[in-house]
Amino acid sequence: MNKTIYLIRHGKIHNPDDIVYGSGIVMHLTDEGRAQLKSLAIKIHEKGEVPEKIISSPLERAVDSAMILAKEWSISGIEEEPDLKDSCVPAVEGKKMSFLKDLYKKNTDEYSEEFVKLGNESREDIGRRMMEVFKNAVAQSPTTALVSHGDPIFFLMFKLENPGTQIPLMTRADIDEIPGYLPKGHAWKLNIDEYGSILSKEFITPKD
Repeated sequence: MNKTIYLIRHGKIHNPDDIVYGSGIVMHLTDEGRAQLKSLAIKIHEKGEVPEKIISSPLERAVDSAMILAKEWSISGIEEEPDLKDSCVPAVEGKKMSFLKDLYKKNTDEYSEEFVKLGNESREDIGRRMMEVFKNAVAQSPTTALVSHGDPIFFLMFKLENPGTQIPLMTRADIDEIPGYLPKGHAWKLNIDEYGSILSKEFITPKD
């Protein structure tokens, strides 16, 4: 039996100082971010196939996003899953985003060995925990929404589409330069076969 999994990134956040935040710094949704999730929920509802279950990262920005979805889809509650959290990157949290851009110019990133030694998660560790949640979701409800964060969703999608291949460096001048990187407030709709492989994927935006 085929399953449907929605991978949903939380909405836009208030980050006026443009800092690196990861899982260790609380970030709040903006009004635009809330509107994004409501619009996304309505669009998914109009398409038919509304999720029966919502599993969310426990971080505030994700939970608030998941609750908006639950309200629009008349789902009584959400399930919080720690392994859907944002990347744990204490070695760079609080630094300006420009710090990361300087790293990328040196052909390294915040998930490289030098930062893992300082306490950051590796790309592969994040990909593994996301994959476990994904597999469990596929084994449960026919249609499930997973609400998570940018890098973890990207790593999961890479592992799904490139099994056995090492996740590449996150070196880029700007996040939008990475093909397939999910913007805030957007979703992937995945049609999954009985073996957990992607049969099809659809990019869903909160606006037409």
